[in-house]
Formats: sequence, C-alpha cells, structure tokens
Amino acid sequence: MKRIRIAAAVLLMLSVLLLSACQAARPGSGSSTLKVGVGTITGEFHPFYAETPGDRAVVAQTYRSIQRRGADNRLINDCGGISYEYVGDSKVKYTVTIRDDLRFSNGDPVTIQDVIFFYYFIADASYDGVYSDFYRNDIEGLKAYYYNDTGYAAQLAAIADQVKKNYTTDTVEKDDLTAYLVATKLGGLYGGIDAPSPYGGTWREWMEKSGFGQALKAAKEDDAVLKAVAQAEAQTHPKDYNPAEWYRQKLTRAYIERSYAGGAKVTEISGIRKINDYTCTVLFNSRSINAISQLNALLVSEKFYAVNYVKGEAQAVREMTSFGVGTGPYFLSEYEGNRVTMNANEYYTDAKPAFSKLQFVDYQGADIEPVGGVASGKLDVVTVEAAADTVDRLANQPVLYTVNHTPAYTALFLNTRTMDSILRRAVCGVCNLTETLQARYGAYYTTPYRPLSIRFAEYPEDVTEPYYKESAFSAYQMLAGTPRSALTAAYCTERQEDAALLEALAAILKGKGITLSILALPAEGLQQAAQSGVIDLWINAVPDGATCDKYEEYHSSGQRNLTGISDQTLDAETVSLHTGVGSGDRSTVTAELLDHAAELAFECPLYQSQQITIYNTETVASGSIPADASSYDGFAYLLPTLQRV
Repeated sequence: MKRIRIAAAVLLMLSVLLLSACQAARPGSGSSTLKVGVGTITGEFHPFYAETPGDRAVVAQTYRSIQRRGADNRLINDCGGISYEYVGDSKVKYTVTIRDDLRFSNGDPVTIQDVIFFYYFIADASYDGVYSDFYRNDIEGLKAYYYNDTGYAAQLAAIADQVKKNYTTDTVEKDDLTAYLVATKLGGLYGGIDAPSPYGGTWREWMEKSGFGQALKAAKEDDAVLKAVAQAEAQTHPKDYNPAEWYRQKLTRAYIERSYAGGAKVTEISGIRKINDYTCTVLFNSRSINAISQLNALLVSEKFYAVNYVKGEAQAVREMTSFGVGTGPYFLSEYEGNRVTMNANEYYTDAKPAFSKLQFVDYQGADIEPVGGVASGKLDVVTVEAAADTVDRLANQPVLYTVNHTPAYTALFLNTRTMDSILRRAVCGVCNLTETLQARYGAYYTTPYRPLSIRFAEYPEDVTEPYYKESAFSAYQMLAGTPRSALTAAYCTERQEDAALLEALAAILKGKGITLSILALPAEGLQQAAQSGVIDLWINAVPDGATCDKYEEYHSSGQRNLTGISDQTLDAETVSLHTGVGSGDRSTVTAELLDHAAELAFECPLYQSQQITIYNTETVASGSIPADASSYDGFAYLLPTLQRV
C-alpha cells in the first residue's frame, strides 16, 4: 500500500483486531443459528431481479456463480472456470466450464444447460432485471436474438435517422420537447413546484419571476402544474435539454414490441454452443476486457425457472413466488417481516456450514442499531461504514472486527463544458478536504491519488501524492488574469454526506475570490444539470466495476461520460484498455490512462472510505475468521466457513 497516503487504520486492513481473548476454532457447542445484519430486505430473493443489499445477500447464499472475486477484484475459479483463445484478428472464443459434482438444493445435477439458460433468459428483451444490459455484449447472434429480428441493424439505423431528424436539441419541436420534459420531470430536475430549481429559489418562484404566474395559477392538479413548468422550460431553456436518447429508447421499445408481437422468430444465439454436459463456448466478435465478467453466470435451475417461460414472457419468471433451488450453502426456508431464515443445503458440494441455520436481519427495519446489536447478541455479524467513534464503541465488548476498503471511491467531477483546463487544474490543486474527511471518518479512509479504486490490482503502485497542488491555482491566476468569480456545484440528494465536502470546498474557494453555489439534486437531475451546463462541479461515488475499464466514463462517446471530456489521446487509451482481454500489460496501460486523466483534470478523487465487519465472538469462533476478509463480494463467501463457539 505504499502507493497511497495511508491513514493509520489502513495498517489494520488485512489484520484481525481482537477485543476479547482469542478462541480457537473447534466443534461448536453454542447457537446453531448465525444472525447476519444487512441493509434493506424487500422480499425480492429472485436471482434475476434482487437489487437491495439485503435481498442480494440472500441470493448470494442461495446461488453460486462460475467464478468469484478475490481481494483485488479479479475473478478466481469457484464452480468452474472461463478461458479464452483468439480467433482471427478480432474475435475471441470463450470456453465456459463448470464442475461435474455440483447439485441444486433439491438434489438435481447442475449442467451447462443451466448456464446456457441463464444467458438466454437475460438476453430476452422482455427481461428488465439487474442483468438486462447483457445484450450489449458483442456475442455473435446475440443482438438478433434480443431484437427477435435478423434485420435489426437496419431498423436501429432508421430509428437513429428519425431521432436525428426530429428529436435532437436542434431539431425537436416544442410539443415533443414538452412531452419529454413532462415524462422525465425535466430530466430529473423537477421535484415539485415548491422544490428548489437550478436557477435559485423554488420552481414556483422561478415561474412567477419568469412571467408564467398566470399559467401556474390555472393549473390545479399536480400533473397540470408539471406540464405548465415543462412548457415554460421548453420556451425559455430549449437548448438546455437533449431529448434524443429518451426518444431513441422510446422508439426502440416500440420496435421491440412489434418484433415480439408475432412470437419468437429468432430462437438461437449463434455464438453460444454447447460442447458437453459441463462445457460451452461463447464467440465474441470483438475483444472486451469485460467479457469474462459478463459470462460469469449464476447457476440457476432451468428445470425450475423455465416451467412457464417462453421467449418474450420474462414476467412469468419474475412472478414465481416459491423459493428457488440453488447451489449455494443455504436455501430459503422462511421469510417474515424483517427476517429471512435459511437452512443448510445438504447437497452443497464444498465444506458443510457449521451453522445449520442462517438468519438475515434487516437491522433498520427491525430497529436494531447495528454496532450495538452485535455487542448485545441481537446480531452475530454485520458490516458498517468505519469511523473512529464506531471503533471506540467496540472497546471491551465481546466482538472481533476487520477493516477493509469499501468497493467505491468518491470524486469531485469538473464540467469540461463550462470550465477550461486551467481552471479545472486550479480547483483540483486547492481541493484539500482532509479536515472534513477526518472529522467524519477519523483515520478510517484513504486518499487515492488517481481516479481508480485502490482495491484494483492495476492501481499504480508508485503514486504517492496528488497530481495537482496549490501552485496550480497560482498558475491559473497568472494565466487567466481575473479569476472566475462564481461556480455552481451539486451533490446527489441520495448522498447527503457530500454536502459537507462541498461546503468545505466553498470555504476554500471563497478565500480565492470565487463564490460556490451548492445545489442538491436527484441522480437524474444531476446528470441533466451537468449535460446542460447548469453545474460546473459535482461530487459522486464511483463504484468498483467488474474491471478497471474506463471506456464508458472517459471515452468521448462513453454512455456515462458526464463531464463532457473529449480528447483523442484519452480515447485511444480507453480503447486500448477496453479491448485488452488478458491481464498482460494492463497495469502499464492503466497507469498511463490514469495519468492522462489526471492531467486533463476532469475528475479529482477525494477519498475511499473503509468498512468494518464485526463478529460476535460469543457465537462465532474467532479462529475461523480469516485475517484477510477483503473479498470484493464482502462476506458472502466467508459466512459458510465460520465456526460455532
């Protein structure tokens, strides 16, 4: 970890801290139920649809995937493996293999057909769950299957032409723009007539100030009020919105509905081939660093889930309410209120869990304070954000804990549409928020000096200081003459903790003669505000992806490129990394890309927080807790290995 400015707590990251006498792992004589505190549980324990932390935790114990992630976020073999070989100049053939000893919790054997079913189901355009972007992969025949049309390319080209002709910022008619603004609530900027507007004050105040007071008075219902505001925006700020993508998606959905109306026309994905009961191959037309992670299927039972399913009717699978059969160490037996009870799976092929029952508890719903819950025995395991006061509370309690980095870092983003490179570098140079971060986390955070999670093996090892320092602002003052006197920043309403960071930055900039106005916006509204140039700066989290790929964020045509960065060299570097299938010289390519991104100053990493996993040592034998519990998947693969006291 020499590559990062390390807070004192990082020394604890890979070591276990004992707060009670260490107990050796031995045959358990205590409770046979392990109680795990998790975030929100909604009851959606479906392998294809679970989204909340609590629901996903249940799924992780019910279903295993072909590979799992280690501490450096790289995939390692678990229930099988995925290898590859190059075919010609651009194609890549992946061989997916599963173990021959796997069984589902009902005793049925697992075969490669279950993996193929997984691929086919998430490639169905009627599927809208967490894997619904699978169709974007460049697998031979995948898009024809998804669109249910071998002539899909011509149809998509016609839609693109229609969007360009009728629905871009420059071509959209006022009525169509208004329809878009109503449907999207002004691209996410509208939270109600008395909610803040990006122009200062509330939307009501802006309407009255802008001469639309009468139209507002005439609107009696909420829908009519929204339409009145949308019409006003379409008249006053038509160039601030680009409805092209919304209309492209709308027209594409209509095309898919027509295509599926006559039933399944394309029934096979030509690039997926079954070799034997435990092996299949998948042919990609182009190289992608993300291919293996995209093929890392959950092992779900085709026999169980395909009973009432036909292509185009994914809803039939979603509506299945019975608990599914899986390959994980536990299977679902009961769900009531804020608790989920699971029993050990007798057909689990690895070491049998020492705890015969696993109970997930939604600690918020159950009104259990998580740290105190472990100390009091209401919970046996929980993971929460680490902070000095949290650790202090654990003193002299019958618990043991480990500290690891969270799978995300937080960054300040700078809008290249509204700020030139000199100003962006200047802001990065003075963005020292150490005092605010220490007040929140104590020593339990780390500062990445390049825009990548430090959990990745590709994070540059020799980076020990920020790219820009205070001198960057002095250079800006010298080159720019009179500095810009006002900037506007935003944070997501879902991340209230970021407000304090922007307030600290505002105080720093005020000392430099720049006023920073701060907006709180929902995620959709922040995106719209960035793209329209309403905001110059914003703070947001950057979750760990499947790989260190930055194509979608940094390439000029990337779908998540909110900063508007466009640089030919950066484009070439992102393509080089994106198409690098093997690990090879990935670290070198990544380091060059990150240095160039830092030079362009459109993203300034601020911090990577840490999380603390706490164990009740009156229930869990401390000797069974590994020192390095920093798996990308959290404690999902650790729970079955814990031993009873």
